[in-house]
Amino acid sequence: MGANAAATLRSGVGAASLAAASGNTAALKAALAAGAPTAVRPDGGMTALHIAASHPATADHTQKLVRALLEAGADPNGACALTLSAHCSMLTAHRLTV
Repeated sequence: MGANAAATLRSGVGAASLAAASGNTAALKAALAAGAPTAVRPDGGMTALHIAASHPATADHTQKLVRALLEAGADPNGACALTLSAHCSMLTAHRLTV
């Protein structure tokens, strides 16, 4: 029996957010394939898409993280509405190409 991909830490952080924060695209895709929800957000915190869009990796690597989340159904509108203004154009561009 595998791990519950929808489980969260006590803080409310989910598997997709942890994988996005790690910067490991393969781990993120595995979590998403296992059913990790993309919209999980601890109180006042960021979704996996917020984390991926603001990842300090190279722009190309960040785009791979964002693309994986968008392809899994993450909502780019919710991310933009929560003041990700510096990253909204990238999210919109990826939404148009997914």
